Amino acid sequence: VPAARLALRIVRQPVAGETPALQGAAHQRGASLYKEDFSRPRIMLSWDQDTGGSETRTWYADDGMLHQWQDDGVLHAVFTGDPQWRDYAFSARVKIQPNERDGRAGLIFRATEDGFALFRLHRQASKVQLAYHMKDPFGWQVLAERKLPFQVQGDHWYDMQVQATGERLLCLIDGAPVIEAALPQARQGRIGFYSVDSRASFDDALVTAGVPDALAANDRAASGTPSAQLQSFWFTENFQNSCSSQCSPCAQCEI
Repeated sequence: VPAARLALRIVRQPVAGETPALQGAAHQRGASLYKEDFSRPRIMLSWDQDTGGSETRTWYADDGMLHQWQDDGVLHAVFTGDPQWRDYAFSARVKIQPNERDGRAGLIFRATEDGFALFRLHRQASKVQLAYHMKDPFGWQVLAERKLPFQVQGDHWYDMQVQATGERLLCLIDGAPVIEAALPQARQGRIGFYSVDSRASFDDALVTAGVPDALAANDRAASGTPSAQLQSFWFTENFQNSCSSQCSPCAQCEI
């Protein structure tokens, strides 16, 4: 854990040795768009961070892993990649340290200036959730969620993957499909990582063009793929210091 917290503005800049994004031409199915094992600590200088409006940096690379070291209720996110990426699969290993909260961590994808999609894992609740975070109007749209048939263990690595093609999403844990939904709001965007109420670690980030066989095996006719319904909104994961008087009951304005 860093000895001190530094407040600084992070500006996207190239880092020597970083795997460049493929640009300019159509990507072949399965072509590698981005790969990172976090063996170089300075790699995080090239990632953009969003920490609830704060400039305090809570992400760092050490021992060949990416870490987010604050387990407060603030949304901690980092982003990288090409905003023009469209159909792709994004995978990484994710580990949530145990604490007294329902720590959440996961994969951000199709991130744009308007918002981002999220596949996240809840440790205490042992569930997965697909959601879309909108900046205007500010809030979250839950696309789908599912209770897992196993207890999520702290300090255990889980292989998480999201496969996105068109508006269709399929998410896997340890190679097994666990949740799917439709996302009409965003068809392209960057990737990243997310952590709230948890000290989380991430490793072996990989983005490939097209989608693997799992999504093809779960393919449905367009008429048979349900559109995501707005299940609920909450204004913030501690982005605001106070809640609206109309919010009842209040649990940090989060479902």
